[in-house]
Parts: sequence; structure tokens; C-alpha cells
Amino acid sequence: MAAVLVGALTVPGQAGAETAPAAAATAEATPPSSLPDPASPNRGPRPGAAAATSTPLTAEEAATRGSSEPAPRPEGRTAEASAAIEPVTGAASSPITDKHAALGGDAGVLGPAIDVEYCGLRDGGCHQDFTAGQIVWSPSTGARALTDPDVYREWEAWGLEDGPLGYPTSDTFCGLVNGGCGQHFEGGSVYTSPATGAWAVDAATLPAWAAASWERGLGYPTADLDCTLQDGNCLQRFERGIIYWSPTGAFAVPRGPVEARWAAGAWERGWLGFPTSGQFCGLRGGGCGQHFEGGSIYWSPATGARAVAADGYGRWAAQGWEQGGLGYPTSEPFLQVDGSYGQHFQGGSLYEKWGDVRVLPAAIRTSYQRHHWERGPLGGPTSEAFCGLRNGGCGQHFVGGTIYWSPATGAAAVRGLVLQGYEFERWEQGALGYPTTEVFCGLRGGGCGQHFQGGSLYTRSHVADMANGWVAVPVLEPFLSAWAAQGWERGAWGYPLSGPRYADGRTPYPMQVFEGGNKRLVDGRFI
Repeated sequence: MAAVLVGALTVPGQAGAETAPAAAATAEATPPSSLPDPASPNRGPRPGAAAATSTPLTAEEAATRGSSEPAPRPEGRTAEASAAIEPVTGAASSPITDKHAALGGDAGVLGPAIDVEYCGLRDGGCHQDFTAGQIVWSPSTGARALTDPDVYREWEAWGLEDGPLGYPTSDTFCGLVNGGCGQHFEGGSVYTSPATGAWAVDAATLPAWAAASWERGLGYPTADLDCTLQDGNCLQRFERGIIYWSPTGAFAVPRGPVEARWAAGAWERGWLGFPTSGQFCGLRGGGCGQHFEGGSIYWSPATGARAVAADGYGRWAAQGWEQGGLGYPTSEPFLQVDGSYGQHFQGGSLYEKWGDVRVLPAAIRTSYQRHHWERGPLGGPTSEAFCGLRNGGCGQHFVGGTIYWSPATGAAAVRGLVLQGYEFERWEQGALGYPTTEVFCGLRGGGCGQHFQGGSLYTRSHVADMANGWVAVPVLEPFLSAWAAQGWERGAWGYPLSGPRYADGRTPYPMQVFEGGNKRLVDGRFI
């Protein structure tokens, strides 16, 4: 089944659910800048010092994420790192001293300096330690304060400004949910909470986290980026879900019924593949959905979580998604006896044959089910349902017959020699009208019959009649009631041999031929 989904498909109720920050375009095209370097010893899933390539969030965006309340002073740089930097003395003013003053000077959040300002960092950057934190400056990012020890230690573990995170692009901001803090850097961000500790989030992953409502939705990160998936794809775990990165982009899969269904199908290793959209909720009946490479998963409280294959997705979309006549899926895609597939929905079914997907409405499906679906004598559908028939009826053709439905009669299949006789009698437009029963066989001599609104159709022997080119014979009122009173085909009249005789093409003569002879209606009596 070929995948037809490209990127994030918009469905009713989804608007805005998958809109990522401005960095999203870069994230989809650029692999995470923090891909692990297998050659780096003792780093675990942490990367080596690769150059950052993704666009960071701005300082203004950082200001919206929380306050800048100080935390206890982090540990400074190691002695080895400081020894490699020559001190600069005699500078009365600098970006770092200006930043310190803007934050309240010695009486502010950073407290007094405990070391001199050092420069000569990457790209001409500078650094200075204070009693309650540090200020780091570069020409491209400006002077930024680090005031949380866990954030600093995580940045240090990634190689400080020489690592993939690069220089900070915001001050430390705290006051997030559950006591969390964070800070943005050139190549990503670091977030910490008392429950999870501090972890870095790559710039390519940040838009997906933002689309999932940051720590308010997916929770805080609980591990570093893991790029050990097949073909170098990545994931990062959060308190309430996982973000996956692949060539389709980075998208969050929150914990819940959609994630459980994806997991049951072997995650990205199954036929659904990687996500191609974030999860969107607020659908009809309180439902949610998410798109993947090979299809989509939709969930509602009434139906549970079901996958929809990509081949059938277009037909479902054309029906109006879950808002349309089909509603939500109620089964998984299933293989048919010929290798094609089908799937049931609240309001009908989809059946695929050689890439052609047919919609089977629920009203017609009731008869199809009685005939054992595609495994029975009807086989698969060969047409779409057609409506606008007499008295508001509908029909649909199958390999082995046709199902007709009307508000007055419900659905019933007409097949075999009975179908040929029905055609001869001008379908539902003729005197027979719509079928009121299914075809029934096992009659005397191997005969079959079917009742309709205006009469019945009977065939003596399916095998013999087909060999002779005969079709089912209609029996209309008043002959039908008299024949029934005689015991149908088992009585003295036997089977009908010909249909009613017509005087003007529409009005029958009061005569019909049966095995027991010609029967005439004279003065209300059959002779």
C-alpha cells in the first residue's frame, strides 16, 4: 500500500494544532545538530562538539517562557578551561559589566564578581564568574546571564560554547510549571525541573516540543537526544511522550491511545512508519488523530484508536473525514481473500481492489455482511453506491450480484438467475419493486426464489436453468397468493414456467403458466 501522505494533512478541527515556531522549516530540512558522535569516548548519547546549524529561539521568545529569578550560583569553568584563557585587565566598561549593571550590579541577581573578565573564547567571546552565576558574551549573541547550576552543568557537559549548543541566546528563566527553569542557546535549549533534572533539547526538536505546548503539554525532557534508531533517526523522551525526528521532520507523539496504537504496531518499524504531523485533538465527539508515513491513527471515545491505511485515506478524506458519512474507523485495515484490503467505519466500509478504493455505505453493508462479506457469493464491490432510485432507493454492484436498498425495505442482494429475471422485469422500476428478502435456495429440485414488494421471482433448478439459458420467473398478485395457498412449488401447481402475459406491455392478462398447467383467473376463481 503506497503512502500518499506528505507532511501534515489538515483535517476538520485541526487548524493550528501543528503550527510550529519559525525554526520548523529548518528543523525539517536539517538533521539535529546534536547527533551523537560515535567516536567520542565516555559520552553516552551526548554528542561531540559539532557545529550548530539550526536557528535558535530568540531572547524575546525566552522572555515569554518565564521570569529571570536567580537560582544558586553554578560551578564555574574548570581550572583547565580557565587556564587556557588570558585575562583582560583595565577595562572600565564592557558588554559584561554593562549586563551586570543592568541586572542590579553587586546587589542584583548575580552578586559581585569573583573573577576577572576573560576573553579569547570562540568567535571572540568573553566570560566572567559572579557569586550567583556567570555572564557569557559573544558578538553575535550578546551578554547573557546563567543563574541555574543544573542548566550550567548540562551546558558544560555538552562542551560549553565550543559544543553543539554554542553560546546562550537568553538569560536563565525560571518560574515554569513544577518549579522548572530553562535557557536558550544557539543550537538548542536546556530545561530543568526538580523531578527530571537538566537536559538539552536540540534546535531541530524544539519546534515539535513547542507545538506540543512545551512543558505544559509534553512535560520536561527526561533524557538526551537518542539517535540510535534505524537509519540514524532520533528520538527524545519527555515526561508525557516522545518526540521523533526523521526525514519527515520532528513531531511529538504524546502518551495516550494514539501512542499506544502506534506502539502496538512496532512503532516506526511497523507499516505506519514515522509521524508526519503532531497530534491534533478537538475533533468530532472528542476525538484525536495523528498522521504517519504509511497512514494515520484516529481515536474517539466511542471507537478507540484505529489506524487508517494511506490508500484508503484519500477516500475517507473525500467523505469528510470523521465529520462525513463514514465517521471514525471501527476496525483496523484487513486483508481480503484476494490480497486486497478493506476497513470498517461507523457509517460504512472501504474496500480496495488493485488500488481502486470503493465506499460501501452502512445501509448496504447490512446485506453484504449477511452474505459473509467478500468471502461470500457477492465477492467485492465493482461500483460505488448509486442513489436517486425510485422512492429514494440506492444500489451497489458486486462481482456476484447487486444490493438494493430503500427506506421501506432495507437492503437485500439480488444475484444469479434471480438477478437476470429482475433485470428482465425492469429492476425496481417494474412491477416487482425492491427486494424484501435475500435469495433463498434449497427448494424442490434445487430451485431458488426471492420476494419483492410486488411479487416474487423463482427458478426451478439453478444448474438446469443456467444450462438452458432460462432466468427466474416472476409471480405477481393475485397469482402469488393463490400459489402460496397451493403450497408454492411443492403443491399441485409446481414451479412457474412463464411470467405474466401482458396485453399492453404493462397490464397483465389474468393467466400464467405453471408446471401443473395454465392458470386463469375467471370471476375471482383460478381455473
